[in-house]
Amino acid sequence: MNDMLHKKTISHDRIPEVFPLIDIGANLSHESFLHDMDELLIRAQDAGLEKIVVTGTNLESSRLAIELCHRNPHLLVSTVGLHPHEASHFSSDIEKEFRQLAQNDCVKSLGET
Repeated sequence: MNDMLHKKTISHDRIPEVFPLIDIGANLSHESFLHDMDELLIRAQDAGLEKIVVTGTNLESSRLAIELCHRNPHLLVSTVGLHPHEASHFSSDIEKEFRQLAQNDCVKSLGET
């Protein structure tokens, strides 16, 4: 038998009643979301989301993620990075730009996996 099955679980009395809801990987910089962004963010808040991490998957989407965060700092933070499907586009120039973008206060992570 797997030892993990026999480990104690956390009792429910130790878990806070309310956890903040955070979407840790929203691709809101994708063009399919841009036409109704305000309504989307309102629905997210109405559903109880307290923060949304907007994922940058290339240089362009990373810039847009930061722009979205500046417009909605109460709700959005971002990452900057390059998705593995885009890895063939990586260069030292792109790395420099990512490092510059990462200096922005709303950027909480550098990299993409």
